[in-house]
Amino acid sequence: MSAAAAAPCRLARASPAREANAATAARRLRGARASPADLMLRGSGARAWSRVPAVSRAPARRRGLAPRAATASDGPFPYPVKDRTAKTLTLTIGDSEVTIETGRIGLQANGAVVVTEGETVMYATICAGREVTADGGFVPLTVNYQERFSAVGKTAGGYRKRDGGLRENETLVGRLVDRPLRPMIPKGWAYDTQIMEWVLSYDGVRSTDALAITAASAVAAISDVPLKKPIAGVRVGWAPGGSEPLINPTVEQMRDSRLDLVLAGTEDAVMMIEGFGDFLTVDEMLYAIEKGHEAVAKACKDIKAWAEEVGREKKTDKMLVAPEGVDAAVAEAVGPDLATAMAIGPKQMRGAAVEKVRNVAMDALKDQFQVRPATRREGAGARHPETIPSRRKRALTEGPSSRPTRGAEGERPNCRGRRTKPTVASNARSAHPGVAPGYFRRRRFARD
Repeated sequence: MSAAAAAPCRLARASPAREANAATAARRLRGARASPADLMLRGSGARAWSRVPAVSRAPARRRGLAPRAATASDGPFPYPVKDRTAKTLTLTIGDSEVTIETGRIGLQANGAVVVTEGETVMYATICAGREVTADGGFVPLTVNYQERFSAVGKTAGGYRKRDGGLRENETLVGRLVDRPLRPMIPKGWAYDTQIMEWVLSYDGVRSTDALAITAASAVAAISDVPLKKPIAGVRVGWAPGGSEPLINPTVEQMRDSRLDLVLAGTEDAVMMIEGFGDFLTVDEMLYAIEKGHEAVAKACKDIKAWAEEVGREKKTDKMLVAPEGVDAAVAEAVGPDLATAMAIGPKQMRGAAVEKVRNVAMDALKDQFQVRPATRREGAGARHPETIPSRRKRALTEGPSSRPTRGAEGERPNCRGRRTKPTVASNARSAHPGVAPGYFRRRRFARD
């Protein structure tokens, strides 16, 4: 450092600002408040202020100060402390062990589990909405399955970073999970429910589609979403020349397998089978399904017992259940009229007739049964035929338009009836070499 550069440092170390700031720090240690003059001096000489000894953080007793008096706000923590102790379950499916863990992460979801098979790790959550969005006749369930690139140590490059869009295999696995799980949720459950599954780590030993079914069942079993019975999924193979099926085979075993079967079910019955076989006999196929269901039934029993121990209480009181005797009362009030309305062929006319019968039934039974208010999807804020714009109302009442969909030669089809003339000239250089740009626009060849 040169003499010119070192001079400000010497001046800063010997400046009055450093002495004033040191005095202010000493008064702070004694509990006195800094004066306005001290505050003004504190801003002069940042280098000097940075060299002031650090303020002691010793306890009040050690510094000789009186401790702070207790106040009314110093009570216990007002919110319940969540138990983050891991609750685990180990399933033996074929030659592999599947570990299901809950209670450590995802505590704000209705349910969350971490499923491990070898070094494959899958994280599954289930979340339900707080508002009724359906009429109870169809379960509003959505299953999303995603395989992270980072699960196999890859980092996506190019324009679309991270994991990109949804791939076809992920969509098919989501359907495999949805198919056997949806019937297990009662139809009276009318809250939007979403199951999310992420493959966080993949070891490449076994496929994850059957594991995704088991993970979704486990997270639904421990959640407060109503579930009739837990399900489980297994993959069944058959080695060439073998006499016994392979339960949860590896990827290497499946390369030469005569059977590739994904089976899902409860402890009582088979819910779904999907796969193909290489000229297996009927007895071999039935025997493979039987062995697969034995593994599924054992896993379902273990999941059910585990869910009763660590799961949440089911929200059965929030289900939309039809009152007793309402079906017989509706059949007596509007049964013949409803049969006549359902026999109408055109869709728009049939819908209008059924709506009239529905209104008649509600007026007739409103004193006997309590009418549930319309939900957001089925009527709250919905647009009735009286409020539909005139063009749409005309299409609903008069049927499809008789306007031709394909115009005459040179006309543009499906343009709301506009009849445009064909373009007779172009302004491109390649189409008319040697013509200056704008020549046809000035001559207005395309507008005469």
